[in-house]
Formats: sequence, C-alpha cells, structure tokens
Amino acid sequence: MYAQVPSPSPSRVRARPPQDVFTYMLTRRGPRFQTYSNEYTVLRSAKPQMTYLNHGVYVVCNTATREVFVAKRVDMQRGDTRDKAVAERDALLQIKRFGGSKHIIDLVETFWDGTSPTSSLILEHCDHSESTVAGHMTHHIRQSSRIPEPQIWHVLAGLIKALCFLHHGMNIDIPGDEAKRDWNTICHLNINPRHVFLTTKGRNTAFPRVVLGDFSDSISWYDIKRGQEDQEIQLGATLGWLPPELAIPSPGDVRGRCGMPTDVWQVAAVAQVMSRLHPQPIQWLADEKHPCGRHYSAPLNQLVSALMAGTLDRRPRAQDVLGILQEEVEMRGLSFYLH
Repeated sequence: MYAQVPSPSPSRVRARPPQDVFTYMLTRRGPRFQTYSNEYTVLRSAKPQMTYLNHGVYVVCNTATREVFVAKRVDMQRGDTRDKAVAERDALLQIKRFGGSKHIIDLVETFWDGTSPTSSLILEHCDHSESTVAGHMTHHIRQSSRIPEPQIWHVLAGLIKALCFLHHGMNIDIPGDEAKRDWNTICHLNINPRHVFLTTKGRNTAFPRVVLGDFSDSISWYDIKRGQEDQEIQLGATLGWLPPELAIPSPGDVRGRCGMPTDVWQVAAVAQVMSRLHPQPIQWLADEKHPCGRHYSAPLNQLVSALMAGTLDRRPRAQDVLGILQEEVEMRGLSFYLH
C-alpha cells in the first residue's frame, strides 16, 4: 500500500525480526538498536527527561559508519499518534521518491511491521548549536539583540523554496526544474519556529541551511479531495499559528478550510516572529502593513504583510514571490541557490 524505501540485500535481512523491530543492547556507548538494514547507537535524547525506551526523538549514529542521524519513535497503539506517524511517513517517502529538497528534512529509512507498538523514522540530523529557529530566537532574547535582517530573508527564502517543492514538486535549487505533472500536493499545516531546523551541513552562506521538518500534521491533495482537511487541522495545528480564515469557536475546535495558503501564511509568520522575537504571530500588525517593525526594511515588511494577507484572494502563492526573494537575498550578499 505504501511506497517502500530501497530493500537491503537478503544477507542483511533478519530471518525472524524482533517483535518491536528494535533490539536493545546496553553498551558502554549507550543502547543500540537494529533496523532491517542497519545498526544504530543512541547518543542522547533530544529531550533530557526522556529515556530511550520511551517514545520520542533521539540523536543516534550508524554503528558502522558513525554518521549521525535522528531517530523518531512514535506510539502506534493510539489512533491519533498512529495517524500522524503515517502522515509523516507518507509525505517524506513521496518527497524522497522525487529527489527531495535541501530545505526539507531527509528521510533515511522508516520501518513498522504493522503490529509493533512503535514505528520509527531515521532522519537527517541538523547540527546547528541552536538546532531550530525557535532556539535561535531564544538565544537573541537572552542576548537582548535583534536577528539580522539578512538572516530573516535567508530563512524566508529557504522556507518558500521548501513550499515550492511541497506544493508543486519544484526544486528551485535545480535550474530549469518545473512542477511535476503527477505530483500529489503536500501541505505541511504546522510551520512554526520549532519545526524549522538549522544545520551547518550543506550551507553556502554565512547562515546555516534552513530545513523544514516535522510533517506529522501534513495532508496531501488526495486527503483534501476526500474532505479530510478539517479533520486533520483539528488534530495537531499549533494554536496561535493558524491564519485568519481558520476560526476557533472553542478551545480545541478549529473550523475552516486549510491548504497551500495556510503554509504560505505560516512561513511569513515565522519571519514576523523572528523580527519581533515574539512567541506568536500578530495578524493586526500584518494588516497595518508593518508586521516586522521599524527596525526592518520596507521590502521585508511589505512582503511579509502580503504573505499574511487576511483574505485568500490577496495572498500570493509561494512561487509568486521567488523573484523578489532572490533579488533581496542577493542584494544582501547571500546566495539564493544551494548547489
């Protein structure tokens, strides 16, 4: 039913895989686990309160190659977390099958035998010291300093390029690449600073490469055609990070249609909170045409205001703003393309 990652050679497949796919071995270097094709050693938890036997996110390394990755373990016994795990796996497998984007988290391997209590994703590890845009904002708050405007343009450009791939299958970093005819549009729906990762690997500017991750709330065009968008947005979108077309009549109840415009609004909202170092976007500031404030240029305020437009017919598509992004990024001495 689902697309598969490349199969390992027969000699490396276990004849009788363990019930939980993971096989634990406590060693001096930490617990190890085996997938059908690789062995990994757990280096640390992404959150100090977690232990490896719990569900969560862990920094691991391939025992043979020593390459560092992230292991995300998800509870498959609960319906809500199982749905999120399947959504994330399907989205990342589709992205990988079409070549991927340097601005979208890379899926290394995924596995679930259909009966185990947990499933697992092995993902690209983003190695920047602050890990996410949220962490970077916290650093600047503690230092009582503003984020430089060129970096906000850099993050905005990276996220818009990620949306071009998600929405149309276009890899903007490949010259001449066009929308894929058989592309099943993916909408992230939960873009916020905690889900925008930073890594020094593969960057070509002074700033870290921008990587969009956590696709557990994503939906596809096929989902939208089946009328599932309202159901999905209720399951996990971060409150405070919903555009004005999505109403919240009561806590936990979200009404309205979501899709590509939702992603566009959230990307602009990330730029706004980076400029103001505020935990949530403020729509009325975008409506008043100064979402980023007086410390930032008119072009940045104008673009973020347009992308956060309160009415859908005035909100540009991701591909509509590529030209202005390239111009503003290169004007500030940065490279727009990743090679």
